[in-house]
Amino acid sequence: MTILKRSGKSEKLVKNKIFDSICKANDTVKEDERLTQKQIKRITDSIFAYCENLEEPLDIDTLEDLIEKKIMENNGYEVA
Repeated sequence: MTILKRSGKSEKLVKNKIFDSICKANDTVKEDERLTQKQIKRITDSIFAYCENLEEPLDIDTLEDLIEKKIMENNGYEVA
């Protein structure tokens, strides 16, 4: 799966980058509002599986919206 960056460059989607970005956002909220590592892994796996099934490249803004939606579906409203 290819991601189209804002610069116009394309980049291969890397699962760890999704996981790391969610973890960074998670670290910015109070501990009692954080997602668990298990939730983050489940969100990451879900996003990656979805993206793998796409035939067209995904732009970074759409990917960010998808990540935010999945976080909120897991009650991580403060993280999103």
